[in-house]
Amino acid sequence: MNFPDTQKIVQAINDDEAVWQAFDARKRLRDLLGPKDPIDAEIADTLDWMWAERHARPIRAIGIALP
Repeated sequence: MNFPDTQKIVQAINDDEAVWQAFDARKRLRDLLGPKDPIDAEIADTLDWMWAERHARPIRAIGIALP
């Protein structure tokens, strides 16, 4: 029987949680500032989610670093 690596599962959950927290903080800030955006709330949520993915999820490189 092949069991998934527990470390990888925990890391994925932690990464997802970091993205969710970054998104939530950005959305709360947008809600606090009020409806100043001329764009739809769904589009603003999508943009905030993309920002959170880019800034909160670590990028793991495979290979060696070249000097």
